[in-house]
Parts: sequence; structure tokens; C-alpha cells
Amino acid sequence: MDRHSFDMPRLERDPENFVRGEGVYAVHETANPPTPFDIHMHPEVEIGLIFDGVEEIHFSEYIHTCRRGDVWLCAPWEPHAWQIQAPNTTNLVVIFAPDFLGEELVGPIPWLTIFSLPPHLRPRVHDNKAREAVLSAAETICREIAATEPFWERTVRLEVLRILNELVRRDDGTGPIAERPNAKLASMSQLMPAFALVHSLPWRRVSAKEAAAACGLSVSRFHYLFGKVAGMGFGQFGIRARLAFAANLLVKSDHTLSDIAAESGFVDHSHLHRVFVKQYGCTPSEFRRRRRSEWSDVSTDRDECREPAIR
Repeated sequence: MDRHSFDMPRLERDPENFVRGEGVYAVHETANPPTPFDIHMHPEVEIGLIFDGVEEIHFSEYIHTCRRGDVWLCAPWEPHAWQIQAPNTTNLVVIFAPDFLGEELVGPIPWLTIFSLPPHLRPRVHDNKAREAVLSAAETICREIAATEPFWERTVRLEVLRILNELVRRDDGTGPIAERPNAKLASMSQLMPAFALVHSLPWRRVSAKEAAAACGLSVSRFHYLFGKVAGMGFGQFGIRARLAFAANLLVKSDHTLSDIAAESGFVDHSHLHRVFVKQYGCTPSEFRRRRRSEWSDVSTDRDECREPAIR
């Protein structure tokens, strides 16, 4: 499989349908099912919102079903996939480099802290007032990317912060956000070489010692910062990244399970099988059969397996 297709965000499928600026690019589009099950893993932050219809965002152990006014959040280098579930689903997707927002706070916390939470614990839109506020911000972003007037990126930045602020302002200070240590941009920047190293070597396990050296950190300091920023251990992140690569190969290639295991850094196909079932709740063969069948029958019974995209 072409490595570039693994990290290419969905916005780049149709170069005529998105706008790119300094540190940010965005798209406002309408799509219909069936859509391909593409797993993305990119160094930028992703925030999306649904105007109409239904879209699923797949993470490793969680599927976020989004309807009008719902927002999804994807952290840097976090594997994820998406599927349109209703005709004429209209969305807005904004993908930006972490330093696009700098060290801004949303509510009392650094904005990056939200993204260090597990996907199922990230803040959501819970009432109509917040829903209308985030839709208003998203509509402003759509107008800006349609007009692309000078300095449009600045308005997009403000509206993205407005959306994130709406998500956290309903938090009462006792939930998962309050329990997370603050994740700062400086720490994320220090760790970027480790994320990139894992992404560039999907065919083998990258050790914490290698990753720490790439970041210029001691192993103990590396483990501390990684858990704080990523919300998981480095070993867990590495396994999920290699599983994402294997899952993409299962869907997009005709390689045997043994070949895919070797290409994604597992000892053999039995090792891949065990880890895959633990993460996805179905075997690699079931995953391949199901994903390919969706092209011919998008209404397949969705309870066959847990089917997380990985992240």
C-alpha cells in the first residue's frame, strides 16, 4: 500500500474542495454513503462538525456517531476513520498544526488537554444552547473558507477556539477534564520526533529508548511527557499505530495475513490475530470481509464485530 495514502487526510481526496492556509486547511462538503473505510493518521489536530446527516468517526475502541451540531476531535497522530451513514451528510472539517492555536486556554486549561483524553471522554455538545453556538462558529468558518479573504486563517483560529470553549464551558470541574494533567504545546513539540518515528516505521516495533533519543530526552522523562500528552503509554501507542497500518492493508490490499503481519511489525500472523482481536473485537479475516462487503451492502448488520478503526 502506498504509505502516503495512510497519512493523507480525507480533505486531499478532492483538491478542488478544500482550502489550505498557513498552518491550517479545511473543507465544507456534502457526501453520500457508501464511503470507503480509510484509516488516517496525521501529525495535525482535527476538529469536525456535522451540519446535516449522520457520520461515524471510528477510533480504536469507540465509535462516535455524529448528527447535526455534534463535534468530533482527533489528536495528532491518532489513527481514525470515518464513514457517512445518511444521504446528503454535510460537514465541516478543520485540520491544523498544533502551533496554529499556540498555548491558548479554553476555559481554565490548555486547549491540547482536551485532546489528551481518550476519545470517549472528550467533551461533547450536550444542550441546544451549545449546539447553536458551535453551529454558528462553524458557519462563520465556512464563510471564511469560501471567500478566502486576506487573513482568513485568523478568523478560523478564533472560531475553532470558540468551538472548543463551548465544549468545555459546561464542564463542572469534576469530570475527566479536571482529572487530566495539563498538556502543553511545548511538550507536544518535544515529542513530535517520536510520533513521526513510529509513523515512518510501521513494519517494526520502535523502542522507548529509540523514541526518547529522537526527542533528546531521557527514557524516564520521555515516558512521563508521553503519557501526559498522549493520554496513553508509548508502547500502547506503538501497537495501535501498527494495528492501524495492518487494518489499512487488510482493506486495501490482497496481501496474506502472514505478509500483513510482517509488514506491520508483528512476529507472525498468530501474533497479529491475538492483538487484533483484543483491540477490534473481531479477527483480521472478519474485519477484511466486513469492510469489503460494505462496498456492495452498506446496510450490513453492524453488530458482527466491534469494528473500531483503531486509534
